[in-house]
Amino acid sequence: MPQEHLSLGEARRLALAAQGLARPRPRGRVDARQLGRTIRELGLLQLDYVNVLVPAHYQVLFSRLGPYDKARFDDLVYRRREFTEVWAHEASIVPVESWPLLRYRRESDRVRPYGFAAFRKQHPDYVERVLKEVRKRGPLTADDLPEPEGTRRRKSAWWSRSVAGMVLAGHFSRGAVAVADRRPNFQRVLDLTERLLPPEHRRRKVGREEGQRELLALAARAHGVAAAGDLADYYRIPIREARPRIDELVAAGELRTVQVEGWREPAYLHPKARLPRRIDAAALLSPFDPVIWYRERAARLFDFDYRIEIYVPRPKRKWGYYVLPFLLGDRLVARVDLKADRGEGRLLVLAAYVEPKLKAGAVAAPLAAELRSMATWLGLDSVSVGRKGGLARPLAAAVRA
Repeated sequence: MPQEHLSLGEARRLALAAQGLARPRPRGRVDARQLGRTIRELGLLQLDYVNVLVPAHYQVLFSRLGPYDKARFDDLVYRRREFTEVWAHEASIVPVESWPLLRYRRESDRVRPYGFAAFRKQHPDYVERVLKEVRKRGPLTADDLPEPEGTRRRKSAWWSRSVAGMVLAGHFSRGAVAVADRRPNFQRVLDLTERLLPPEHRRRKVGREEGQRELLALAARAHGVAAAGDLADYYRIPIREARPRIDELVAAGELRTVQVEGWREPAYLHPKARLPRRIDAAALLSPFDPVIWYRERAARLFDFDYRIEIYVPRPKRKWGYYVLPFLLGDRLVARVDLKADRGEGRLLVLAAYVEPKLKAGAVAAPLAAELRSMATWLGLDSVSVGRKGGLARPLAAAVRA
């Protein structure tokens, strides 16, 4: 049978449709059903609490659904408990039914945080004491727990914050405790997993290979079409372990091998992937959005070289501290360095750049509309555009119009 060929444009449309960016945004109030459907489409939301603009997982949903009540999302995750926090791509929110698929990772010797394994060997009594405190007292934060031997909170050889926090994080990574809530300052509140997750998911025994196979199938659904490295990165499965599982999915008919224009290696198409005739999206993407978080894929699909520069020293930054790509149609057409000035009630555009060979005038108006929508969602009164970047002047004019 001859191999199926896809144009690069078709691959982009497949990818964006799989990511929920091909549908029009809801016209009315976004409800819990729409939020839940979107998270399940993506398979996971990476958690990140950098609050220069808004925590990243909130914005990933805004990009697809437009303005929504963030409290409704918190209720869905932490009160209705249809979702839970785990280590997946990085720290992530996943549907509770995905929790068993990551059992092999929780049982690994390489448990986060760094230093927990060594500390547990040297101080098993304290590690067990923390778990007993949670069992006895119910949901706790690290601040609710005593430090070893009654010492006050301090930096340690194992952990840069408190020892109690490190031990709680270790129990979370191993699956003994789960996140029951988040405080307004985003601090985790943890309780025994057995009190938070449904028993059918806690008791399901999934081995390493089966778990990886199911995770890769979820990644394939969320990608539409993808190279092996794209699929492996989604749930951070080593590529050497991912390739045989991908071959098994192909053999079972759960993936189809295809060739994408310009890609050097084979791609894998999910059989339920939808190919729309066109994409009419206009969305600012979080730096932690699945569309762009894997640099190689963003370059292959969009000819867009992107990395977040918050860890790059200021003199070496090319674009800015917290830069968001702007998706227009099926292309990434611009990037803007944003900051929420909550004191003054302004959404600051510190810099704005249009991609090469594109006309700033065609990008400015839809980008201005998206910025105004985002400002309103964040409770900010206005959008203020600085002078840096070739898109800044036309964007400022479009914001004023």
